[in-house]
Amino acid sequence: IPAYRHRRFQNWIIIGFLYSLFYMTRYNLAANASSMMTVFGWSKQDYGIFEFLLPLVYGLAVVINGPLADKFGGKKAFIFGAAGVVIMNLLLGAASYLIQTPAVWDGKNLISEPSLALGFTKGSLLWTMAIIWAVNGYFQAFGALSIVKINAQWFHIRERGTFGAIFGVLIRFGLILSFSITPLITAWLNSWVYAFWIPAVLVFIFLILTFFFVRDTPV
Repeated sequence: IPAYRHRRFQNWIIIGFLYSLFYMTRYNLAANASSMMTVFGWSKQDYGIFEFLLPLVYGLAVVINGPLADKFGGKKAFIFGAAGVVIMNLLLGAASYLIQTPAVWDGKNLISEPSLALGFTKGSLLWTMAIIWAVNGYFQAFGALSIVKINAQWFHIRERGTFGAIFGVLIRFGLILSFSITPLITAWLNSWVYAFWIPAVLVFIFLILTFFFVRDTPV
């Protein structure tokens, strides 16, 4: 039925882009890590805290969030997750306001640590930012659960192969947004914070579109 296919496409295109943006707001840190390590004076071991905590929380959250998505529906779960992703990315970027003077390097060697506001030390700010990023991992876990739950109601079982192929494309697109686009944003605007703030704004836009135009089921 043409009307059904049109309505399904509207549903699919909105949550599809939102899901790709979830990837953009998960891997934007990895794509811009070198800039942040320079500013904050982090070592590879320091940065490794982020790489450890987010996947750990993400994996645990899938188990926790699955029943929540079943209870409240994919649309509400997606919106809740997206709201959390927006807040966490904005907060991580806001850490830039705590830098009074950035770290100083001599090639690969750290000469002086950054001067920070509000009594933060390099270590305490590192852990604060790492925890924010871990919480981002919790909200990120709603993405896959929600999109699968919604689309399972819109695609016949014979169409699941096509759906799976599109799902893979969305993941690749999200990775391109992270590793190719966010560094361009950082270079263009001359600040790493926009690698978090601009994707957060995009997620917020698609959150609003999801609220108004996405349905859990065709009925």
